[in-house]
Amino acid sequence: MSTNKPFDLHKNKTTAVMGENIACERLQRQGWHILQRNWRSAPYEVDIIAISGLVLAFVEVKSSRSLRHAEPARQVKYRKFLNLSKAAYRYLHEFPHCGEIRFDLMECRWREGGLVECCHWEDFWKPNNLGLKSPSLDSFWLNTGRLESAT
Repeated sequence: MSTNKPFDLHKNKTTAVMGENIACERLQRQGWHILQRNWRSAPYEVDIIAISGLVLAFVEVKSSRSLRHAEPARQVKYRKFLNLSKAAYRYLHEFPHCGEIRFDLMECRWREGGLVECCHWEDFWKPNNLGLKSPSLDSFWLNTGRLESAT
């Protein structure tokens, strides 16, 4: 018999929204301007798109209220990286950007007493560490300077 608590979609969604709110507040305190929240281009989504100077960041937010599970950063799997890359590709075709492009992770964990600990992982990943084999994506990231040439 399993001793795991049943999955509560409402509680998990609430935690995710609260984490995104906290992440936006923290980014704004650090001087970032929030351009988009939960930007969608079906079937892809980016939690936060923010800009500071010439740096445009696509920010994935992971939140957790449980101390029993791995850090929220470990919840980001290969498919999520791939989907973020595709979402960014679509976003940049719609809203071109001439500065640096970055993929960040904001991790929010609730601690005892209701305190929230956040960690902002800047430049958490680059498209070239995914092993993507998509010529159109590879060409796009090479042109933006985010993918290093294989030569």
